[in-house]
Amino acid sequence: MTVEKVTFININSCEFEQQWLSSLLKMCFRNATVVAHDRVDEITLDAHLPNSVLCCTEKELTKITSVLKESNTFCPILVLSGRTQKGIKLRDQEHFTLEIIPKEMLSPGLFKLAVSSLLRDYKKEQQLRVLAHFDPLTGTANRHLFNDRLRQAIKQAKRNATPLSILYFDLDKFKPINDTYGHHTGDELLKMFSHKVRNLLREIDTLGRLGGDEFSAILTNTTLAQAETTAERIIVSLAQLEEIAGHKLNILTSVGILTCSSQQKLKSLSLGQIMKEVDAITYQAKLEGNHSFASREV
Repeated sequence: MTVEKVTFININSCEFEQQWLSSLLKMCFRNATVVAHDRVDEITLDAHLPNSVLCCTEKELTKITSVLKESNTFCPILVLSGRTQKGIKLRDQEHFTLEIIPKEMLSPGLFKLAVSSLLRDYKKEQQLRVLAHFDPLTGTANRHLFNDRLRQAIKQAKRNATPLSILYFDLDKFKPINDTYGHHTGDELLKMFSHKVRNLLREIDTLGRLGGDEFSAILTNTTLAQAETTAERIIVSLAQLEEIAGHKLNILTSVGILTCSSQQKLKSLSLGQIMKEVDAITYQAKLEGNHSFASREV
């Protein structure tokens, strides 16, 4: 793989090391850029850049991967260390693509090879990750990834004492559409639903397909009032007629909203209990009438 441009994100390095890495990058790659950060929590802003590589020492590795995992950001990491990769133990290592270079072995040739290999492996792993963790029809998170994101959101809400809101969608009258217009139309309707909902969520939110015509969204640091406003906007957007597979259709859904704002409740509620609660709220919305929402705060 030929790499012409690399954005090298350097964490907590001294000025001398930054200059040294910058010179090494310019020697190895055309149009290379070095971005230096003093705080680990700033890296999530730059990690979405194409061909971006995080550089850190072994000492900073665990903190960096924790921040990235919490923000659902996964980028390749180059570790400058005194040991080989076998000597470094990393929790959740399956989420990250790592290349480790002992500092005493660092040379322009090895550096260029390591960065090129790291980016190549990362892109391959991302392709496999998409196949393993995302619904192939709608592109939303599958149940496995959704549950993983929800566990992380619960931990974050507990640690930061912030509210967590879950939206649960159960499409109304989806089966009659499938029966009347065929499964192809039903599939296109699910894709349109996912597209519209994702456009009204924040980048940090997660929309997942839990099965059939049932979806759920994780809204971190979101109050009940904010979650209800989001649900109202989604309901209005879905109600608009669209041409779906040659038919003028709108999308009707019952929405359940559960907001966990009590730290005591957050500590006692498990993932399974949260999903059971929000499912019951969605059932209540269905009983109250199509294309509406019901909500509860605990």
